[in-house]
Amino acid sequence: MDDLTNEELQKWLKFSNQPDPKFIKPYSLYRGLFYSENICDFVMNLCRLLNAPDEVAFKTIEMFDRFLLLYFKDLSFEGLITNFDQSSLPKKKKIVLYLITVLQVVTKLIYRHKILKTSDAEKVMLKLGHPFFKNEIIEAELCVLNTLQDSLMYRTLEECIEFLAVVFTSKDRELRFSLKNEVMFYVYCKYNYLNAELKKYNLLFKSSTHTLILLGSAVLFSCLILNNHGNKINVLRLAVKSLGIVSTQDVLKATFILLKSI
Repeated sequence: MDDLTNEELQKWLKFSNQPDPKFIKPYSLYRGLFYSENICDFVMNLCRLLNAPDEVAFKTIEMFDRFLLLYFKDLSFEGLITNFDQSSLPKKKKIVLYLITVLQVVTKLIYRHKILKTSDAEKVMLKLGHPFFKNEIIEAELCVLNTLQDSLMYRTLEECIEFLAVVFTSKDRELRFSLKNEVMFYVYCKYNYLNAELKKYNLLFKSSTHTLILLGSAVLFSCLILNNHGNKINVLRLAVKSLGIVSTQDVLKATFILLKSI
């Protein structure tokens, strides 16, 4: 993607903000509830072992969170993730299976030249100490697809950041966002804390896309500051203003919240 026209930007944003009504409530209220450092680390390390790019890991983290939000209606299930008593082990095995099948689905969506096949998923589960038969893995994958349905098309934070990086660099070709993936990974790990902080300052939006644009902009602003390129912030402020989605003041507040927590 080179220079983007305003018309192209608006088309992208319009497409990003067309949620299915049956999915909007859990996302606006609880999106990111099941992000944790353990899950993020596990997914990232697994993807690296499988030689899958970071974009696969980031999308898997988000899709797994969405799957759990839709699959488990009782939010008290959250306690199960940190409860390591023996009685919960069978349920945990099933959760790991769902995580691996979400990864399968993601590779089919965005990494088609190296799909995680059912036979590969079977080997991964065996190595993790949670063996399942092929038919059980296939059933789990169907469950994931049926549960996620249209939400597979939702924009992720990683996709919004890549989009914003293109917008910002089209304004200044010298812009470089090193540490982008590291800061993004940090946001995933600390999402629940950051979400609470954003809420304090009324920086959460009903539209998940608006919130992602805010967070994505804050990530890129933070990258410039962490790399001592704060003199380029004004370029980003003008680019954010041209989008007309979130205010530059809100982005600066979100950037402060993010940097303060690092």
